[in-house]
Amino acid sequence: MCVSSGIFLWVKEVIRSGREVEWDSEKTRGETATVNLLPESVEWMNTLLGIMWGLINPDMFQSVADTLEDVMQASVPGVIENVRVAEINQGSNPIRILSLRALPDDKVKDLKQAIHEENKKTKDPQEAAADEEGGDYYNLEVAFAYHAAPSGKRASDKARNMHMQLVFYLGVKGLFGIPLPIFVELQGLVGTVRLRMAMTPEPPFLKTLTFTLMGLPQVQAGCIPMVQKG
Repeated sequence: MCVSSGIFLWVKEVIRSGREVEWDSEKTRGETATVNLLPESVEWMNTLLGIMWGLINPDMFQSVADTLEDVMQASVPGVIENVRVAEINQGSNPIRILSLRALPDDKVKDLKQAIHEENKKTKDPQEAAADEEGGDYYNLEVAFAYHAAPSGKRASDKARNMHMQLVFYLGVKGLFGIPLPIFVELQGLVGTVRLRMAMTPEPPFLKTLTFTLMGLPQVQAGCIPMVQKG
């Protein structure tokens, strides 16, 4: 019994030591990945996006539609009397996250400077100084992409990709306008965004979130007039 107990305790100690080494190696791997800015696999997030994508209510994009109408109205040629965004829909083909990686503060100097300039405009100097000097921050870089699924001529096939429907009114402003509906399909999108999150001890532990795009995203879109003739 003594020999058996001794062997059992020795084996248990060997297993504990092995797991301790394994755990320490995993922590070292994570720290090395963070220091060297190595991206992590995010397939778990893409699976979640695939489930959540179809649950998003398209009505959430109404504010985007209003902003887009104002921008387009200011830049359309004189032959177009008015422009209206009839629909924005995310479809059933979700966007994909390519990679995530944590960044140290010295890698987001431009973002910190932009936050500093914005705080000088919108906050009291003492409040802005307190926000910038105190607290903990988490910096994250996200690479994302979107590629349209093959679509046929049927409207149901085209609707599974991200799209919107525009209506251009051709005519003379204030007199008359002939509606010309246009179906716009997003065919490709590639970009990178950096996030800076100010953490707080109170739930939900996020005080502010600031983000910036790393340059203009690469966008490809297709436009189809929705007319039967002509």
